Amino acid sequence: MYSGFVSSRKVLCAVSLTAFFGVSVALFIASEVRAGVEQDDVVEVDQTTLAQVGAFVGEYRFVGGQKERDGIDAAIERSVA
Repeated sequence: MYSGFVSSRKVLCAVSLTAFFGVSVALFIASEVRAGVEQDDVVEVDQTTLAQVGAFVGEYRFVGGQKERDGIDAAIERSVA
């Protein structure tokens, strides 16, 4: 009966350590990805591009129905597959 208790503790310890290492690796990768992104990058845009973008400025609303929403979901699934 005592040996079952010890093995349960070993399994719990192994699972905890695995989770800890998994989270550590994820945080390391996230910090490396974030370090590669500069927050102060400035992109210069010419006046022609600004004029073209200005044509799209405004308020928009979705006027489709459920069929269109399902189509979007299906397109996302196809892209992921």
